[in-house]
Amino acid sequence: MAAPFSLESQADKPMAHLNIGERPGHPVDPAYNGIWLIDNREIPNGPVQSILVSPGKRKVDYICPGIMVLDGYQTASADFIAGEQYEISCENEPGIKVVRGGA
Repeated sequence: MAAPFSLESQADKPMAHLNIGERPGHPVDPAYNGIWLIDNREIPNGPVQSILVSPGKRKVDYICPGIMVLDGYQTASADFIAGEQYEISCENEPGIKVVRGGA
């Protein structure tokens, strides 16, 4: 089964783009903060700050800047649409939101 994500753009496979959001006053530790898994599939050399996601309902495991987790990752789900840009909100209400629609 193909991975539900890609680190590189593929012309023959339209995908959505997902970024980890910022948290003011909390610097990003690239070795700790970011996107770790999608649909329980580990991101190679993770975490990453940005990734392409296959369309469909996906579960994303991540760690926002300034957050310490002891029992796993923060988790959110979204129904991704190819061509749209999404961001994991690391402020106030956690979750995944559309930040820019596709063409």
